[in-house]
Amino acid sequence: MCFEDVYRQSQLFAQAAQHRQLLWLSGEAQWCYAQLGKIAPQLLNTQSVGVFNKAQCKALKVCDRQITNRECQRYLGQEVQAIVYDAFAGFNPDSLSIISGTLVAGGVLVLMTPAAENWQHWNDPELDNLWVQPYHIDNVQRHFLKWVLASLMQDQHLIQYTEHSLTIARQDSMKPQSSPVKLQAIDEQKLLVQKCANYLLTNTLSSVVLTAPRGRGKSAALGLLANELTRQRSLFLTASDTQAVLQVQKFSNSDIGFYSPAQLLADDFAIPLPAVLMVDEAASISVDVLVRLLHKFPQCIFSTTTDGYEGTGQGFKLRFLKYLAANNNPCQLYELTKPMRWAENDPIESWLNKAFLLAMTDHSPKELNRKNEWLVAKIESKVLIETPLLLDQLYTLLAQAHYRTTPSDLRIILDSPNMHLWLTRLNGEIVAACLVAEEGPIDAFEKDPQGYDARQLVQAIYRGQRRPRGNLIPQILIGQEGELAAGAFKFARVVRIATVHSQRRKALASQLLETVASWAQKNHFDYLSANFSVDQGLLTFWQQSGFCIVRVGNQQDKVTASYNAMSLKPLSSDCSLQQRLAETLAYKLTYQRQRLTDISLIADRLIIEQQCPPFEQYVAANSQYLSWCIEQLQCFAHYFRPLESIGYIVAGLLNRQRQVSGSVTINARYQQLLEDYFIKHTALDKLYVQYSLSGYRSLVKELRYAVKALLTLLEKGQ
Repeated sequence: MCFEDVYRQSQLFAQAAQHRQLLWLSGEAQWCYAQLGKIAPQLLNTQSVGVFNKAQCKALKVCDRQITNRECQRYLGQEVQAIVYDAFAGFNPDSLSIISGTLVAGGVLVLMTPAAENWQHWNDPELDNLWVQPYHIDNVQRHFLKWVLASLMQDQHLIQYTEHSLTIARQDSMKPQSSPVKLQAIDEQKLLVQKCANYLLTNTLSSVVLTAPRGRGKSAALGLLANELTRQRSLFLTASDTQAVLQVQKFSNSDIGFYSPAQLLADDFAIPLPAVLMVDEAASISVDVLVRLLHKFPQCIFSTTTDGYEGTGQGFKLRFLKYLAANNNPCQLYELTKPMRWAENDPIESWLNKAFLLAMTDHSPKELNRKNEWLVAKIESKVLIETPLLLDQLYTLLAQAHYRTTPSDLRIILDSPNMHLWLTRLNGEIVAACLVAEEGPIDAFEKDPQGYDARQLVQAIYRGQRRPRGNLIPQILIGQEGELAAGAFKFARVVRIATVHSQRRKALASQLLETVASWAQKNHFDYLSANFSVDQGLLTFWQQSGFCIVRVGNQQDKVTASYNAMSLKPLSSDCSLQQRLAETLAYKLTYQRQRLTDISLIADRLIIEQQCPPFEQYVAANSQYLSWCIEQLQCFAHYFRPLESIGYIVAGLLNRQRQVSGSVTINARYQQLLEDYFIKHTALDKLYVQYSLSGYRSLVKELRYAVKALLTLLEKGQ
């Protein structure tokens, strides 16, 4: 049977059952592209999208629209009748999950891959995104590809077409539907929208939680609900990303303003009453932020997908709904169950759920009292894919504990050579997990693809000229904190640490960290580290675990509306790096709390803990520190060091210079600009107008000139 006939047969199967058909086209690349050419007339005559690399997007013309993996996110909320996913361009599980959601009933997803027997030797372009120095691409594992291949080989509902064979899907998945799928879902949606509207309009100071698996018309329901509320309520809309709400806005007759969580939580953000806040994809926003939004708005609608590429809603269901119940917040829970775009038991949905662990099951451990068996051990990726239940438990736990968990995280865990995993198991069930990234020492790196040796790379990071992939902790310490010495240290960074909900408050995470620290010490790591979103509870956890807070970041996360903090725990006798950072942390925080919003409580707590002398006094007693400060300003003025990384230094030296000479004698415009930005903390929009600047980039450029002038003055007086 030729490929054109196979494609038509796939369409007929899908149309009869009102589901979507997976057609697996596998073989040598050029042969696969030739098969696509045979169905190009059919694809071009319908709404179709093809995911290829840039070169193939230009060379091929087989689909109505042709995009790259990176562009799939832009197609959220759209509908197509056919998809071609070219795995030769890179098998990206996030992109495949996202684009598959646009396919409607009766559509075909053509998944094009190498022949099954060649997968283990296939140079998947995505492999290049899974390694960081000092490793190489040859060190990347292929466990994820093996896992996906097994899921395809075991799937009895797909159609596989190769150069030598054809495998047809089982017919029991092709049962015709008695009535149109969409009509059933629309009836459910209309009833739910009316119930939600009635509840909110008759119960002031109450909230609604709307959950649904992916593809059930949840976002559209929000848009229709907005139409019911807009006459009696002021409406606000938020999500982790503007793309996530396009479907809401499409179905709403009113122009609902979109705001990021950070904007809504700003102290100066006023809410006209009565008001309703709509939060779409709430599971992709941290629970702490959701609680703050709940307290700020009189009524909220929290809508979320309970599984899928967006980050699962399992943590949302466990933690946020429990919070609502525990605090007696009036709330009504609604759920959409019927698929809007395809029939129930859809083959593509089933395969994606299995391959990428999107539909998670409950793995609550069963305690046996005296017979409980505990096991704490480092686990290799090979063991995970050979024990599917264990892998499912791990991914479920990580998704429940963190609001950003996607299929790509699964691939990183399985394949990235610098990742290490520890599990705590109770009677065979995972109750805690810790994922650690190996970082540095950058001083020992080999020459990189750009020709930089280790010494040149450290200098380039120091000056803000390079940001090599990975190695987050040494990069931040060198490029943001000005610590050249960080290039000599080896860090074990805790990427994720999680405990199942029923086992929290039992010190399992702390015990797991002790095990990780012991391993890191034996393997000659200098520091155990973590970079985490700041809140009082997490600060306390890391400090009680023996970590020292050494940095609070300058960029507010738009989703969590918070800042990241860095903590270090020394594993060797050399604590000099941590001590230097801790000594000056209070100076940075004193400056940051003037410039940044929502940081005062955290900053005040850490400043009190540091008990440092005034900046001017510290500089006067430490001539080496003054020289170091001037060097940091040089990195900003003459190179590309980020502005906010030197803010506290400029402010401190301006005050010191004023005390020494009674004034700061440089060009009047530059002196005033330095005072306005670093001392008075004038709002950016006012600075743009006052100094005739086009925006932030223009401001940074002008400040570089101003700091150069200040440096001339400081270097003379040093």
